[in-house]
Amino acid sequence: MEVDLEALQTMAIALDNEGRTIAGLKTAEAFDTAEEAMSGSQVGAALARAGRPLDTSYRAMSNCLYRMAEAMAHSVVSYEEALELFVAQVEAVGSDFENEVR
Repeated sequence: MEVDLEALQTMAIALDNEGRTIAGLKTAEAFDTAEEAMSGSQVGAALARAGRPLDTSYRAMSNCLYRMAEAMAHSVVSYEEALELFVAQVEAVGSDFENEVR
């Protein structure tokens, strides 16, 4: 079984970056500002109700992306460790499987 470790690492970095971007959004502040500007209107009331749930959703998405990135990065390390162990075991029994191990 072959795994493209570079692709996994690249994906982990990309997911982490997206998580950071989403975490950096100031949705609650933006909604609060818009609500204040439109206070007393139906739009202001809608903004008041929507701001916190939207902010919570963004935080949850950010956390999910962080966890996915962490899992991918860990998979790279785990795969490398498993491959090293397998190669060591094959070398210990004196076979290189026709030089196809690595």
